[in-house]
Order: sequence, then structure tokens, then C-alpha cells
Amino acid sequence: MYNWHHNYYCYKALAHHGIKGQKWGVKNGPPYPLDRKDKNKVEKTEKPGIIKTTITGHSTPPKQSAPNSIIDHLSDKGNIKTRAFYDDRGLKKMEIHTSDHGNRKCHNYGNHGEHGHDYEWDDDGRLKSKKDRELSPKEREENKDIL
Repeated sequence: MYNWHHNYYCYKALAHHGIKGQKWGVKNGPPYPLDRKDKNKVEKTEKPGIIKTTITGHSTPPKQSAPNSIIDHLSDKGNIKTRAFYDDRGLKKMEIHTSDHGNRKCHNYGNHGEHGHDYEWDDDGRLKSKKDRELSPKEREENKDIL
């Protein structure tokens, strides 16, 4: 079952109000031109049949993507902050986060808050559960390029 109680208390203060691209303290939108170029790119991987995509910006890896794909989400500084893995239906099955999201109290894992989120979906594609957890040694080794 989805643990709303945990997420309510851990995430209730995380909110962004404003216009996409707006800088903190600037009212009524950005006074500068927004870069509207598509920064997403698709890469080849060593594993056959795996599609790897890189995204940037405020958006997070989507709920659904190409089946058996991987999406790396870059921070504004160019570092990978999230790696999402998708199942054979194209639904997100796991995410690896490289930090504690600025909330060490709720994500007190690893040296820097790095942790995993496991997703479970019902037959209609609705979220059944999302669990936070410590990364396994195998996951750490397989994703050492971002940790």
C-alpha cells in the first residue's frame, strides 16, 4: 500500500510556485530569454535492447517511457541527479537518486543521501506503492558512474 503518511510529512514543505524558468525572487516571469532548445538526447548503451535517454530541467523522469529503457535526469550543473529504470510495460520500476533531496531526515541513506525508490503499479497503470530504500552493493557497483 502507498505510504502517504510518510510522504506527507517528509515532502509537505517541498513545493515550487511560479513560472517554469522563473528565477527565485523574480516576479511575473523571467526578464530574460528562456532557452527553448530540446536538451534531451538518446544514447546507445552497452546492453542490447536498452534505450538510454538524458533529460534536463525541472521535469522528473516520467511515469512511462519506452519499455526496458533508462532515463538519466541531469541537474542544472550537468550532474546526474536521478536515474530511472523502466519495465517491459514501459512503467517506471525503480529510480536511483544521488542525493537526499535536501532532506536528510527522510532520506538518511548512504554517504550523501543516495537511495532508491521502488515503484509498483496495478494492471491499469495506477501507482500501488512507492518505497524508499538503501541501495544494494550490486546497485552501487552498477551505477558507480553517478554515485
